[in-house]
Amino acid sequence: MQDLNTEREKAEAFGRLLLWYPKSWREKNGEAMLGTILEYAENKGIKGPTREDKLRYCFTGIRERFFKFEPVEEVTRFWLLIALLYGLFYVFNISWSPGTQVSGSIGPFTNPSVLTLVFIALAWLCGIVNAGRTAGRLAAFGFLTNATIATLGTVFEWLGPSLWAALLFACVTAIPWLKIKFP
Repeated sequence: MQDLNTEREKAEAFGRLLLWYPKSWREKNGEAMLGTILEYAENKGIKGPTREDKLRYCFTGIRERFFKFEPVEEVTRFWLLIALLYGLFYVFNISWSPGTQVSGSIGPFTNPSVLTLVFIALAWLCGIVNAGRTAGRLAAFGFLTNATIATLGTVFEWLGPSLWAALLFACVTAIPWLKIKFP
């Protein structure tokens, strides 16, 4: 009976390591991976996961969850490029104002829309290298950042972005996220 409990506990301990991986990955590969891990542990006489095992599965699971390379459609790359170009235009032609210090400004920018541009630029780069899931999440962060900036700008009376600029930015950041999330 003791062997049964320890084998079950070992399987549960190694099984918990697979929780770092996305659910879709676990459904497809989880049983085979767990079987391989348990067979290896039995052959080597390992009683449970080591700290190195925990770190390895943590990092590989996070990599699989966030940085999985999967194809990004050309139309999605196009929308990411449009979002990037609009962001560059807005930030450097409208928000750029060195020497002007107003409420909500960040360095030489009169409002924090530059943060949205950072997310969009990273999303575009991820789209170029086919890191689809990461590109989608970064586009969503760009959308949320822009919505937050627009809301806070209205509440605290910052210099922009205007409602129309915020809506346009929201559209060009939401479209790539939706195209990646729901292909």
